[in-house]
This record gives sequence, C-alpha cells and structure tokens, in this order.
Amino acid sequence: MAKIDIDSLDEAALIELHDQIVDRLHLLHRQKTTQALQRIKIGGRVMFEGPDNILISGIVIRRNRKTVSIHGDDGRQWNVSPQLILITQDDIRAQVEREMPFLTLNDEDYAAWIRANVPGADKLTSSG
Repeated sequence: MAKIDIDSLDEAALIELHDQIVDRLHLLHRQKTTQALQRIKIGGRVMFEGPDNILISGIVIRRNRKTVSIHGDDGRQWNVSPQLILITQDDIRAQVEREMPFLTLNDEDYAAWIRANVPGADKLTSSG
C-alpha cells in the first residue's frame, strides 16, 4: 500500500482526511454487520463467546440493525453483535441441505466443507 505523506498536510487537510477515514471505516463496519446478519436466521441455533471466554448457545429471537437478540440456553437474553455469532454445525448443515439439495456429502467431507467455507468454524461443535 502506498504511504501517505501526512507531514505536508495542514490542520484542515488532516481533519478532512480524518473524516474521510472515519466515514470509510463506518461503511466497512456496516457492510460486515449486514453480511453477518444475512446468515443468521430467526429461530436458528447460534453460539457466541460470552464473558470469561465461555461459549454460550441459544436461539435467535430477533435480528436488529446492529445486534441480534438471543435466548440463551442459560435462560438469559443476550444482545450480541452479528459479527461475533457462530451458527451451529447442525443449523449450517440444515441450511446447506435446504438451499443446495444437490450437494451430498458424508460427515467427514461435510466437516471439511464447513472448515473451508464458514468463518469461525474452528469454534463450532458438532452437536450445536
């Protein structure tokens, strides 16, 4: 990437550059959030890393613009950023079978497909 010479910029130019950078970062964040929300279905089982790095499982009860509401197996309701949510292998398998019925894989090939195509798959459990 080309290095930008900021030493030659005056205060007004630096402020303008800052504003452009912040706007671009916000756009990229919104795009990531939107993309993550598309793979999360209401009623689907999901997991996320909770306090103290504990993996929490639950059911999606609502998709908001910036967060997903999850009824946890622990009985609590959680509001989580969509980017932090992992879909369980069982839900991924059901979604793939529903959307691509022509794809027939044995369990070993399916696990390899998940590792290759699902972000965060290394944290998934087979039972969800």
